Amino acid sequence: QKVMIKGSGMLKDDADWAKVKLKNGQTVMLMGTPSGGEIQAPVEKVTFVEDVTDDAAQTTIYPAGLQNLGNTCYMNATLQCLKAAPELRTALARFDGSSAGASDPSKALVTSFKGLVAALEK
Repeated sequence: QKVMIKGSGMLKDDADWAKVKLKNGQTVMLMGTPSGGEIQAPVEKVTFVEDVTDDAAQTTIYPAGLQNLGNTCYMNATLQCLKAAPELRTALARFDGSSAGASDPSKALVTSFKGLVAALEK
């Protein structure tokens, strides 16, 4: 593990902690993993979507997702995370949007999201 102290830099492994003069509010950062919990290399080589050949991409089934339009990636990721919550999917399935009119924006929003989730699950 490594210890970094703002203003002092990284401490060496054999640093004498009695000589370290920490000031109130000074930032200290610990980097690394605890002993015995070292990170292991993956057993199988990780393949990223960008590295897949065209032939393999055509035979691979990817889960439905949203296409990014400009700067919508964070919004799309948030919507897809919400879709993954089982409690929300159950509540959306029970939601009766037939009474939702244009006069109630919150019901219209839930009705639209219910339709989006249904489209993503096809």
